[in-house]
Amino acid sequence: MAGAIIRLASLLSLNILLLAYLPNRIWDAADSLLILTLGPLAIWRYGWWFLHLVRAGMYSRLVFPKLRRRAAELWSTGWRPCRLHFMMTTYKEKPEITRAVLESIFTECRRSGIPPASLSRLGMRATSG
Repeated sequence: MAGAIIRLASLLSLNILLLAYLPNRIWDAADSLLILTLGPLAIWRYGWWFLHLVRAGMYSRLVFPKLRRRAAELWSTGWRPCRLHFMMTTYKEKPEITRAVLESIFTECRRSGIPPASLSRLGMRATSG
């Protein structure tokens, strides 16, 4: 954590030095059109990013803990679903990645004692021959 803070402080310092010592042409007539065109696009883009950041933070701190608590309470009462459903998408993946995903699914099925309903299709690269 301390390393990340030091890195952030050094990057901010570098940016401040660059802004202070490099020539500033942002208000030149030729460059102002570019700034006025790209500025609103950047505000729109990073505004959406910020909105999603806030929404994700609210979900992870307010909504998900309640859902997790309710699910844990339901599980502790002994309720179990009839079957577990997994969706596994793999297309042009390395075989070791697909193997790790399948092992994780099988381990979860054995641990919970609930049979899986089905496993999704495995996408394979078509070979000519």
